[in-house]
Amino acid sequence: MDIFPISLKLQQQPCLIVGGGHIAYRKAVLLAKAGAVISVIAPEIDANLLEIVVQSQGQYVQATFEQQLNLDNPEYLNLRQYRLVIAATDSKSTNQQVFEVCEAENVLVNSVDDPPHCRFMVPAIVDRSPLVISIATNGTSPVLSRQIRTQLEATIPQ
Repeated sequence: MDIFPISLKLQQQPCLIVGGGHIAYRKAVLLAKAGAVISVIAPEIDANLLEIVVQSQGQYVQATFEQQLNLDNPEYLNLRQYRLVIAATDSKSTNQQVFEVCEAENVLVNSVDDPPHCRFMVPAIVDRSPLVISIATNGTSPVLSRQIRTQLEATIPQ
């Protein structure tokens, strides 16, 4: 077993997403379902993502991740305040930087679709609350995970 599966309680816990587009939005939807307080750092933000941030009582910081890391900045980004961080930009170098900074701070981090730069993976999820089933392949076969999820969703009633 290459990964250790866990379920995180994120109700009212601060989580950070770096990136403001469609990929960030998809991850924010999942975090919002778990009750997380979602903050986003991005130069621009999708309107639907901003709505989730506001509803979760999080905050939107209009800036690049690099700008927030500037130690001379009086509003320096303290990553340790977050339970987890998701790097969801379209820049592989920014996502890698997010990973490296989070690793240095011992903060759980996921760089979307980039398994080498993930401390945790987001599995395919079947949500029939209170039953929640996760299907994980350690990032090696996301298509298989989605296929299994689809099969389970068809057989497990709401």
